[in-house]
This record gives sequence, structure tokens and C-alpha cells, in this order.
Amino acid sequence: MSQRVVGVVLAAGASRRAGFPKALATLNGETLLRRTCATLSAAGCDAICVVLRAHDVDNIHAKIPDGVSSCTNSRPELGMSSSLACALRDPSLADADAAVVSLLDHPLVSPDTVVRLMSHWRSSGAALVRPTFGGRGGHPYVLARQLFPGLLELPLGSDPRPFFSRFASAVEVSDPGVVDDADLPEELQALGAKPPSRRR
Repeated sequence: MSQRVVGVVLAAGASRRAGFPKALATLNGETLLRRTCATLSAAGCDAICVVLRAHDVDNIHAKIPDGVSSCTNSRPELGMSSSLACALRDPSLADADAAVVSLLDHPLVSPDTVVRLMSHWRSSGAALVRPTFGGRGGHPYVLARQLFPGLLELPLGSDPRPFFSRFASAVEVSDPGVVDDADLPEELQALGAKPPSRRR
């Protein structure tokens, strides 16, 4: 039986440093949200779940690609771990063997890179597979189902990195997109991304 992998896009951040919703910023005419979902789909994810914050549901939900599900993080102020917990509890991951967890900060990641990470997970049996570029850790990462319960037991708002470090298997890749950290307007601009058009 083939292993089911679900892509997860953590998009519940407030984007305070960017000054606008990063999900709706565009790169080559495509929103970062749609681009991230397209990368996961092209890599072969069986389903995709986007995590939103309640404040953004109205203006971002309509931009979610067809066939992509979403869930709402009611406590996004507790950080990324709360969004990850929200995704892991979503019905779309109920029978997932693994999740590929992506951020909007890395819009240039190649689908081939995601394929390589998934292949390493399948062949190695590692519980967590993270890419590195030039020795720097990056995103997205593959999270095996065996870690879901442990992550859900962490206190909301806690830093999951110590937990991750116990299981991580690093894969060096030739894709600099995995270490992009596009939070500030100038960082997004350096990648070629543009702010969303303002409504008049």
C-alpha cells in the first residue's frame, strides 16, 4: 500500500514584519499561497491543508486553490507550534503517513527538492527529514506520523525545535530556496515578490 503524504502550509502568522498578508503577495503573477500549494502538489502530495488565522479567513480563504482544504488556528498568537497542532488535528491528516510542512517564507523551493525529501523519508524511515543548504537548516520538512502524538502533547506556545532535534535527519540539497527567509518587505522584494494590490 502506498504511503499517504499531506502537504501542510502554515499561513496563520500575522505577517507584522512584512506589513501585509504574505499569503497574498505575488511572485510572477501568482500568490505565495497558491505557489506554495502548487509546489506541494507538483511534488506528489496526496492532499494539502492550509492553516489560517481567524482574522484572515474572509480575505484569504477565497484565494485557496480548488481541492485544497483549510483549518483555522484560533490561537495564532501562540506561535507556529499552535498552527502545526491545528493541522495535525485536521481531518485531512487523519490517515496521513506523513506531512510535508511548508511556510510561505520559502516561495522558490523546487518541487524536485520536496520529492527528494519525501524519497529520503520513505527509504530511511526517518521520523523527521529536513533540508540543509550550505550547512544551514531550512524548510519544508517531512514529519512522519509517529511524531504527531508527541507534538500534540507539547504545551501550546512551546518551541518544538528541541523535540524535533531528537529525530531530525538532514538532507543536503542544492536548492537555495530552502533557506530563504522572506519576512521583511525588502526580503520579499529580493525574491521578486510584490505586495498584494490594495483595494480602492
